[in-house]
Amino acid sequence: MAAPRDNVTLLFKLYCLAVMTLMAAVYTIALRYTRTSDKELYFSTTAVCITEVIKLLLSVGILAKETGSLGRFKASLRENVLGSPKELLKLSCIVSVCCSEQHGFPSS
Repeated sequence: MAAPRDNVTLLFKLYCLAVMTLMAAVYTIALRYTRTSDKELYFSTTAVCITEVIKLLLSVGILAKETGSLGRFKASLRENVLGSPKELLKLSCIVSVCCSEQHGFPSS
């Protein structure tokens, strides 16, 4: 059986890693700066939610670039998200609990 064609270059992978790392660093710095200013404050949950939406969009964009076509993109989502609900549940529950603890969200 032939190996699957890798249409994602090392440069693109490094670019994605750099973007995600930069986003995490900018998020932390911006959150600290805005929370210490004298301006009207916002809920920290709003910042976390917006950050997670941005990460979702970046991840979907990276997956779309990696798969190369809409059909393979849909198939990949179907296989990895809808095709393994137990794994999805494990990942989402662990991440949400850790995020809740890290940001001090109420548990109820």
